[in-house]
Amino acid sequence: MWQGLRLAVVLPTYNEALSIQAVVRGFEQLGIVDDIVVVNNNAAHGTSEAVSGTSAREIHERRQGYGSAIQRGLAETGEADLVVHFHGNTDLVIESFAATKINAVLVVMNLGIGSGAYEDRFSNAVMFPELLD
Repeated sequence: MWQGLRLAVVLPTYNEALSIQAVVRGFEQLGIVDDIVVVNNNAAHGTSEAVSGTSAREIHERRQGYGSAIQRGLAETGEADLVVHFHGNTDLVIESFAATKINAVLVVMNLGIGSGAYEDRFSNAVMFPELLD
């Protein structure tokens, strides 16, 4: 729970078998994430084993492609107020999420303030910054 809102994280994975567990553990340690969904998009061998030792839910999306994985992850997080889409590798620092420098896509659900928010990795420009306080 984050500021009274149920927070979910969607982690699409294809070739992140060596890093996905560390990314999930990082979100677990934040103590604010209610649901972690790993979308296995025909991922590399070892991905399921890496996820199985965590609190994440692994779901399988057979339709190949990043967009398909994101759509499936969003469909699986219907109870969440906020959904954060994050990369399944460690090139993005999870602590930056906690510090509100989000290197992810926020999809704002059920808040009545817009359909979504995006911060790109390079400009640090954030829409809806009031959500990040």
